[in-house]
Amino acid sequence: WEYSYIPDNLLALGYRTKNNQWEKEPLLHDGAFGAIGGLITSIDDFSKYVSFHLSAWPPHNGPETGPVKRSSLREMQKIRIPKLYPDATLLDGNPGSSIKGYGYGLRVNKFSDGITAIGHSGGLPGFGSDYVFLPEFGIGIMSFCNLTYSAPWPANEQVIKVLFEKGKISARNLPASDILIERKKQIIQLINTWDSGLEEKILAENFYMDKSREARIEEVNKILTRVGEITSIGQLVAQNQLRGTFIMFGENGKVKVFFSLTPENISKVQNLTLRFYDY
Repeated sequence: WEYSYIPDNLLALGYRTKNNQWEKEPLLHDGAFGAIGGLITSIDDFSKYVSFHLSAWPPHNGPETGPVKRSSLREMQKIRIPKLYPDATLLDGNPGSSIKGYGYGLRVNKFSDGITAIGHSGGLPGFGSDYVFLPEFGIGIMSFCNLTYSAPWPANEQVIKVLFEKGKISARNLPASDILIERKKQIIQLINTWDSGLEEKILAENFYMDKSREARIEEVNKILTRVGEITSIGQLVAQNQLRGTFIMFGENGKVKVFFSLTPENISKVQNLTLRFYDY
């Protein structure tokens, strides 16, 4: 917090321009204005703060590793008073819309393509800074400048645009819960055997109320006959801890399997849908 404690070889000095000349800007000691921008840090150290925010996504049940819970970080990142911008520019440079607002000390921008950008900018005499992180993608971009109230957001924005254009980033997948993984294996077994003991173990009590057992078996068998021999089964893609999809690849096409589990202590299958797709 106090610049006089920083070794000279590590301290970046601040400047302003006057009559097209660079002039040193007097540094501010720790004090009343420290809370609005007097924190002294480095890119390496600040990246740990941004990484901590990113660690809250996607939501999961792993051990807590920070001074506050991941749920508290996500609470910080929620828009409190949203404002709609119908003619916004998306991060990839295309036209779209967005909803902007403040969380707790964070600028939040939710774009119409589903991407959320969170961060903040700020400065003091001699300095300017900006950072932004994308929770769905697990990346953060930050820039520090030593010119009075310089605004590096356009540079950060350009970096993000290039990353999208070059296909260098992709959305993170939600880790599949143990129960989803277990039920996936059992569903594969069920649709191939329709074992009554397995049905009793994994199917919710209302499973056959929407569609009878006979109708379901007939529907599934038609799809499996059409797809032919199953050659491989794809990864489970979790939508949340109780819902997911996976692909079964066959000789004549592929089958997308969607299933949803009940929100009870021992979660059972309450929804199961198979759809055939040609290659």
